[in-house]
Amino acid sequence: MSLGGIEGVRRETRWRVHVTGGAATLEHWLQGQQLVMLGGNYLLNPEIFSGCSSVQEVRCVAGNTLFKLNRYAATYLPSLGRIRAQQISGWEAGMETHYVKVDAAIAIATASVEVWVGEADGSMRRIEGQSPEVLLWDRLLNVDDSVVKVERLLEEQAHDWVNLARVLEVIERDMGGKSKLIQQGFSNRTERSLFGSTANHPAAAGDLARHGVSKEEPPDKPMTLPDARAYVERIRQRWLRAKLDRLQYEASAL
Repeated sequence: MSLGGIEGVRRETRWRVHVTGGAATLEHWLQGQQLVMLGGNYLLNPEIFSGCSSVQEVRCVAGNTLFKLNRYAATYLPSLGRIRAQQISGWEAGMETHYVKVDAAIAIATASVEVWVGEADGSMRRIEGQSPEVLLWDRLLNVDDSVVKVERLLEEQAHDWVNLARVLEVIERDMGGKSKLIQQGFSNRTERSLFGSTANHPAAAGDLARHGVSKEEPPDKPMTLPDARAYVERIRQRWLRAKLDRLQYEASAL
């Protein structure tokens, strides 16, 4: 077969990415019109893979879409669990090829989540009316590298002192520095100082401290790790809210 023939087959491949998760989580995204039910299986919208010519490209788009949905749930719907890509199938000329399992966040690309449902005859029908908040979240992760980095750190790394400090550093850099964080009321100076001195000192944070040794004295009453997680999450929530509000304002002004 010629190379041209192979390329033609690739363009005709219909990709399906099967997802798995808790029943309540899958049902939420199905009712919210972010997933598709076809033949008893939960799928990502096959149309978002229409431009993909290889399984590698499908993995990238699927990973990006699941990353966005899982981070949205972790931020605004904490009672929900994660959804994961279970299997990729490629349909061509009535034959199905199964590929290896894929992770939920293989790559960060740019893709929007559209909504399609399966009909009895196997065709797909587009549905309008996704949650504006989900669409706004999708747009934010498409245009803001700092948000993507923060969400990736929280998705892929342990929520320990080192990683919490990294998250806070990204937010502060995005805002213009630690002083801006305080000036805009995201934190008071005392709490920010306590977080830093605890995170950096092995006598306060133990083996998970950012530094192995320190010449500084540890704080008299170190911040606990649960309190540190709550502190960083509170700042992150306010930071995200400000960004989403700005996107909403810009959209309404058009």
